[in-house]
Amino acid sequence: MSFDNLLDRPVFTTTYVLKENKPILYVSHDEDGAWQFHTANDGVDTTTAMLVTLQNVLDHDATVNEVSDLPLGHYASRESVGEAWIYSKQK
Repeated sequence: MSFDNLLDRPVFTTTYVLKENKPILYVSHDEDGAWQFHTANDGVDTTTAMLVTLQNVLDHDATVNEVSDLPLGHYASRESVGEAWIYSKQK
């Protein structure tokens, strides 16, 4: 599976990921269908949040394609890039 048919879709991330080049270690697929891509400890607020296309995220880290099958209402996390993603249900 991959995100190929969603490349223009708007998704949430932070300046930590795209401007500070930190790794994506947490991905959520929210109940409303929104996707979020974060570092381990983003501390998201209005000064760090970004709305970008999925293509921007994949250009930063193509390994997030590994979680394209993440069900609604779940998140995936990993310790570092290259480690296995662990899926969990959102609370």
